[in-house]
Amino acid sequence: MKKPTKKLSRGAFSHLLEGMDAATRKRYPLAEGLFDYFSNALVRVSHVSWVGNEQHNPGQPLHWARGKSKDQRDCALRHFVEFDPTDFSPESEEAGAALCWRVLAAYELFLEEKYNITPPKNARSDD
Repeated sequence: MKKPTKKLSRGAFSHLLEGMDAATRKRYPLAEGLFDYFSNALVRVSHVSWVGNEQHNPGQPLHWARGKSKDQRDCALRHFVEFDPTDFSPESEEAGAALCWRVLAAYELFLEEKYNITPPKNARSDD
């Protein structure tokens, strides 16, 4: 499917909720509809960010160094193959968390491109 014909200017929004009225924002229940549903999974996925930062950006503040790995879909599928929901080993758990992280990364990049959203403050294009 093609991108929308009406483009927002680059940097017009820092996130999708910006510019919405209060009634519309209530349709996006971040706490009750996301964190409260998936709090344990999100905690585990957040650890993937920390581990990745220690690996790729040792000694630097936590940030997503986007230029260091751009193959979100390929990595997600590799982690999908590595993840076995019947295997409770640390390796399978790590693969599941990494799978979620990569899918979220791919979707974040998609939304930023589609809506010309300014990348989050902790995202950099450094290599």
